[in-house]
Order: sequence, then C-alpha cells, then structure tokens
Amino acid sequence: MVRANGHTVGNESSGTAGALPAAVRECDYYLSHIRQVETVEALMGDARLYDFVMTAHGLEDMAYARSFIRRLLVGGLDGPGALAIRFSDSRYSALLAAFNFALHGTSTTSRRAALEGVVTRYLRRAEEKASRARLVPPSALRAIRPHHRIRLGGR
Repeated sequence: MVRANGHTVGNESSGTAGALPAAVRECDYYLSHIRQVETVEALMGDARLYDFVMTAHGLEDMAYARSFIRRLLVGGLDGPGALAIRFSDSRYSALLAAFNFALHGTSTTSRRAALEGVVTRYLRRAEEKASRARLVPPSALRAIRPHHRIRLGGR
C-alpha cells in the first residue's frame, strides 16, 4: 500500500505504487502543508506548493511568471482590479476558483476546491503525462483516484 497524508493512494499489485511515486509524494506534501497557507504570499513562498498548484492547473509553463500569478491571485475573479476577467484561458479561471483569496481570505486553502479539486487535477495531469509517455496503462493510473479521498473536516 502507498499512503499519502494518511490516505491510501495505490498498491503494489495494481502497479500504481511504482508508476507514480513522485505524484504520490507531491500529493502527500501538498495535503500536509496547504491548510497552513493563509495568504497569496505564503502560497508563493513555498516553491513546492506553488509548483504543485501550477502543474495541477496546467500552468507549469507559466510558473516563472510569479509577479503575474501573484497579481492574478490577489485580484480574484471579479471586481475592478481583477486581472482574470481579461483572459479567456480557462486555466486561470480554474486556478482562481480554487484559490480566490480575495473572496475567501484565510479559509481559502481549507475549501474543497483547494483540497480535493487541486489534488484531483494534479493526479489527472500525472495520468495524462504518464499515458503520453506510455509508462503505464491508463487503467492502472485511474486506480489511484478512488483511493485518494480527503477528509475535509477540521484542521
């Protein structure tokens, strides 16, 4: 069995344990640390969390643009200063739906969208990458998702 943040993520017999150990480790780190993040600055200050979030949303190619991402996250989804309303790329909207600090403040990272939603996106991207690289059959990768449940109650 492979465990991530106390949750079963895969097992040796399904092939998922050997297929995506890095993804499992990153999910474990993310789930262990994200609830402690209360500001955009704290999220941006932890390179591993930041990279996880960017990868989950398909924005790893924009990870270098930290000032732009900071402005996006600080501005939120609506309002006069919201940078997000200028872009048609749905990846930015999805990022802000999960991390709308302007609307949810310090509770942003305790919400389902920032927990389960981001992990699901990350695992989906890992599955797509592994499938493209033909590292493992997609059916073996999908076995990870049902076992990766997040307890949303309490900190």
